[in-house]
Amino acid sequence: MKISLVLPTYNQEEHLDRSLKMYDYFFKQYGEDFELIVVCSACTDDSVGIAKHFAGAWGKGHTNVIVSKVNLGKGGAVRLGFQEADGDWIGFLDPDASVTPRQFKKLMREMRVSDGAIASRRLRESRIVIKQPWWRRYWEHIVNPMIRLVFGLHFKDTQCGAKLFSKKAAKEVLPLLNCTGFEFDVELLWKIKKLGYNVREVPVIWKHRSGSRFKLRYWPSMAWGLLKIRIFG
Repeated sequence: MKISLVLPTYNQEEHLDRSLKMYDYFFKQYGEDFELIVVCSACTDDSVGIAKHFAGAWGKGHTNVIVSKVNLGKGGAVRLGFQEADGDWIGFLDPDASVTPRQFKKLMREMRVSDGAIASRRLRESRIVIKQPWWRRYWEHIVNPMIRLVFGLHFKDTQCGAKLFSKKAAKEVLPLLNCTGFEFDVELLWKIKKLGYNVREVPVIWKHRSGSRFKLRYWPSMAWGLLKIRIFG
């Protein structure tokens, strides 16, 4: 069983080296066959250098670094990573590793009985150690119910940055995806559901880390992107 994990990266020099080492150690410790795919999208900090150094010094044979001078957005970076992935399970992870390897293992357990598993901060068993800024929490309290209503998704948290799918589900949905921004997660889950795949929501212990790329000013474009997904499919 091979796991492909995509890290869509935009200016994450603060967290990237630590996150890569954590997951590299985790997969090796448990004897998993794996690949880490770092997609650096228009990075202006040292993210590319950190990723390439890790690939040469620590992650030989397990790490693929893809560099784009064009800003692909989160969705575009994940899609590019999915194209390159060849694991039996294919997923993606926020490069700040707010979801630790120990929590990611819960998704792996769920994959034994489902086509996909997504981390959630909003289930009864979930626990948030360090909260997001107030405006992020306020925004999610508004948008999450709207997403469930408009898209008919039962998930309480579509945006948590750790998701894992079977190769069959990931590769079948890939040509159907169009979004490049933060609304990508919703499009992905909605279209996987339309294809008939079973995806489970998994409670995790989650910790907010500084350096999030989502800003309040992105909300109008995300709302417009979600509307376009629903209208035009």
